[in-house]
Amino acid sequence: ETRTVYWSVPTPNRASQFAFNADGSLLAAISGDGEILVWDVNERKLLTSWLTGIRLPESPKGPWFLPDGETVMASNRRDTLATWNARTGKKLSESAGGLMATAYTVALSNDGRLLAAASSSWTTVLDAKTGLVRAVLPGHQTSGLAFSSNSEQLFSSGGHPYLNRWDLKSSLLVERGPLHEITAGPLLALARDKPVCLINVGHQIGVWNYEARSHFFPLKTDTPSEFQGSVATFSPNTRRAAMMDGHGRLQVWDVTNAGRIRDTQIADVTDSPTTKISFSADSEVV
Repeated sequence: ETRTVYWSVPTPNRASQFAFNADGSLLAAISGDGEILVWDVNERKLLTSWLTGIRLPESPKGPWFLPDGETVMASNRRDTLATWNARTGKKLSESAGGLMATAYTVALSNDGRLLAAASSSWTTVLDAKTGLVRAVLPGHQTSGLAFSSNSEQLFSSGGHPYLNRWDLKSSLLVERGPLHEITAGPLLALARDKPVCLINVGHQIGVWNYEARSHFFPLKTDTPSEFQGSVATFSPNTRRAAMMDGHGRLQVWDVTNAGRIRDTQIADVTDSPTTKISFSADSEVV
């Protein structure tokens, strides 16, 4: 199958973390040495770039766009968070960031009010504006985080095939249940605005509603999928899902009917594996 590259831009020094703003007009990336770059997607040009306070070997966290679509948040120096104007790079605020320097994974709530940062033993929930700690939740090897749509609950997954649901009003573990009644491999992705996730069972990828405890909903494939080194994501409206395996095979599905709408080989990425994929705001570009 032929493929169309919508847009290709050079990125410096291991830029592997990206984010679109809400309307898809801006794309931000952060590099390994803490440089943030912002592009105008419609004009396909670099708008601005700036250096955060991150210094190697610290690992930068972010970037995230706040709901206004014009403000970028990322880690800035050890255990601090900062926001910048996405078009000018002007710093707008800086606050304490809890355990950001040691966090494995970070999630921002849909309303931009809360930030969750998971380290090896704890998940810290912070007020994104002030940096004040709202909750500290125990957890081992947490690798996935997602807020509920109303930001009152936090879902986390880790080294075991379980999904934890936290009530942020009481900081108590509400529920811990298996991702699948039979067996489940690593959780691949959590949807942003709906209680569904991508998991693999054997060599099959599928969708599971962890609130309704629905049956595993397999997505159609012609051949068994390889999950070693794979990254996956949902589109913003959760109607599409995409996965790229460790060999550069990109598959995109329509979640509503499980049909595959794209299966293409992007590149041989063995020497430079992909660490994250994202959809644009209109769900048309990966």
